Amino acid sequence: EYTDDKNYLKAQECLELLQSRYPGTPEAIEAEVEIADNYYRQKDYLVAVEAYRAFARLHPVYHRIDYIYYRTGQSYLLATPSSIDRDQQYLDDAIHYFSLTMNNPESQHREIAREKWTEARKRIAERSFYIGRFYFRTGEYYSAIPRFEDVVTKYTELGLDEEALYYLGRSYLKVG
Repeated sequence: EYTDDKNYLKAQECLELLQSRYPGTPEAIEAEVEIADNYYRQKDYLVAVEAYRAFARLHPVYHRIDYIYYRTGQSYLLATPSSIDRDQQYLDDAIHYFSLTMNNPESQHREIAREKWTEARKRIAERSFYIGRFYFRTGEYYSAIPRFEDVVTKYTELGLDEEALYYLGRSYLKVG
């Protein structure tokens, strides 16, 4: 009820009390998931990540582990600034957890995880392309080349590989 009313602090207290009074029970395990979900609902994504990861370490054979992996990836994705000129450090972790979800053949979250996996990869490719273009415009071709190579080799079929290949070729021409 507290969670439904968005009184997350009170919900947290109740869930932690349930965990302490009935440790190891299925209800206590579900309370752990609900605690992590409440962090997610509060948009405290990095705390949610830690809660989900701790849960996955403690309960690796949990019957909904795919949900835990999906939410971990989604939390990492949402914790990453949407602007590509900002630090994108969590995208690799998001990709990892979305991959874990997609590799579970029984997962109900496979399709949405695939979409989010593609989104995270596209954001990394866009950032590499953006940095490569910056270096290209400033005449730093040796710095631009590895960025364009990343887009062409690691992030194909995301819509940037043709243009990156063009700039890669032009960069190689500029350096002789």
